[in-house]
Amino acid sequence: MKRLLLPLLAALTLPTVVNAEDITLNCTYKKFKTTRDVIEQKLVGNTIKPVVVDIKFGDWQKHDSEIHGSANQKFKFNEEEVYVDVYFANPKGDRGTKDVTFQPDLIAFTLPRKESYDDTYIIDNYQINRKNGNFSRELKFFSSKKPLLIRVMKWEGNCKKYNSKTLF
Repeated sequence: MKRLLLPLLAALTLPTVVNAEDITLNCTYKKFKTTRDVIEQKLVGNTIKPVVVDIKFGDWQKHDSEIHGSANQKFKFNEEEVYVDVYFANPKGDRGTKDVTFQPDLIAFTLPRKESYDDTYIIDNYQINRKNGNFSRELKFFSSKKPLLIRVMKWEGNCKKYNSKTLF
C-alpha cells in the first residue's frame, strides 16, 4: 500500500510545470466594433426628450489605425511570477497586472481600472488563445458619477511570439 500511496501523494503535491521565462508577444488588431446608443423619445417632466435606453453593438469592421488607434499591441508575461505587462503605442498608457489567469489554452487578464478625463473610468479585458494565437480586447467605459456602462469597444486580432535576436 505504501508503494502506491507515496508516488500518488508526490504526484498530487508537486507543482505543475509553468513557463518561468518572460515571453513577449507582438499582436495585430484585425477587426473592431463598438456599441451605439439606442435612443427613444420619452416624456421627462413636461418635456419629451431623447433618452438612452440601451446600447447595441454595430457590425465588425476592418481595423483602421487612423480611426481606432495603433493596430499593434505588445504583451510580456511570466507564468511563474504571475504577471503581464501591456505596451501601447503611447508609452503613457503602458500598464501591467497580476490579475491574470494562465490556462493551458488561454491567457486572460484585466488591466487595473483607469480614470479618464471626462468623468468616466475604463475597464480593459484581454484574452489570448494559446493554441492559435488569436486574441481579443474588450474596453468598457463607465460613468464615474453612477455605476452606468456607457460604451463598449471590441478588437480582435492575432499574436506571434517575439524572438529577440542577440547580436553576438
